[in-house]
Amino acid sequence: MSATPRRARARIIAFTILAAIIVVGPAYGHFFAEGDLRHLGWRMFRVTATRFCAVEYRDGPGEGARPIDRFAALVPRGRTPPTRLWRITDEKEARRIAADLCRALGRDADVRMTLQCASEDGWRERVTPEERLCRAR
Repeated sequence: MSATPRRARARIIAFTILAAIIVVGPAYGHFFAEGDLRHLGWRMFRVTATRFCAVEYRDGPGEGARPIDRFAALVPRGRTPPTRLWRITDEKEARRIAADLCRALGRDADVRMTLQCASEDGWRERVTPEERLCRAR
């Protein structure tokens, strides 16, 4: 047997083993390794991906409220938005942006937000839209 068919066979075997590990690995963890520390379960976020939040600002309560585009309201047309508008990492930053929206939209604005922050267990809702963020003057 020459070297070329041996190499081809070795590549096929290596590929098959790797593909089997990729396919069977999660199934093993799901069915057999529950609570086994040697096989860590999959989580939505690990330590490095938990410092961000998803925020939606709306113009009032209930189902009929429209979303507020924070970029259109706070950034002049044609300008690049500052990092703090698109990388929100905690509730304090989200509330600061809400205060900016209140100033930009006027004294009678009814700005509400839904804030969800990433954790190792998934999304955690921190603020719900029941609270009115703009103070009536």
